[in-house]
Amino acid sequence: MASRENKVIAAAFVLFVAAFGIGGALGLEGPIFGALVLVAIPILGPQLYLATTGDDGVAPET
Repeated sequence: MASRENKVIAAAFVLFVAAFGIGGALGLEGPIFGALVLVAIPILGPQLYLATTGDDGVAPET
């Protein structure tokens, strides 16, 4: 079964590919769009999500 971290990483990858594809199709380019696609979605997004949701619902590993 996939862990919570793996699900978040998979979702970030899907969002990265979607943003990259949509941005390319619409002709979006520039430093802000590049930073969003290359840094915010695949790196900062998952880290911030995992930090804010915490580990309350996850059973400790033994």
